[in-house]
Order: sequence, then structure tokens, then C-alpha cells
Amino acid sequence: MKESDWVHAYVKSRTITGFILGMSEDMLTVYVTLPSNIGEINVKRASAWLAEENTQLEDITPMIDLSLLTKDKEWFKQLKADLSLREQWILYHATKTT
Repeated sequence: MKESDWVHAYVKSRTITGFILGMSEDMLTVYVTLPSNIGEINVKRASAWLAEENTQLEDITPMIDLSLLTKDKEWFKQLKADLSLREQWILYHATKTT
């Protein structure tokens, strides 16, 4: 795991999803996105695992917002490029079916 990775973790008998902001040998600082309104927390590294890289289209806009909040320019650029490619794919397939 590294900073900027998306992870899931068990915290107080429930699963959270978030973005790694920082890490030490046995702890992760995670900005929690699900459930919402939790914010930044520390979790044991042993209770966390990498989230699958299967991003849905509807997840990209909130992720762009988070990249702006965390001032992560590279991640923002990657997300914008991903969104643009997906939009082009949708438009291409929409015109082929009509």
C-alpha cells in the first residue's frame, strides 16, 4: 500500500472505504468517503486491504472532488482523462446504435 491508494478497512465492526493520506509502520491515515461525513481517521494497517480498481462512471465526479480537496494534481489529471475517455466511449456507442 502507498499514499493515494484506495482501501477498505474494518473499523468498529463495519467496513469503511477511503483514500490513504499517510502511513506509518502499523497505521494508515485514511480520508473516509464511505460512509460519508466521517472524514480523516487512523486505522490499523492489518485491518485494511486495497480496494479493487473497478471504478464506476458515477464514482468519478466525487473522486474528482476529493482530488481537489486533497490538492492531488496528478490524481485530478488522471480522473479527468478517465472521465473524458468514458464520455467519448459513450458518445461513440450512442451514435453507432442510432
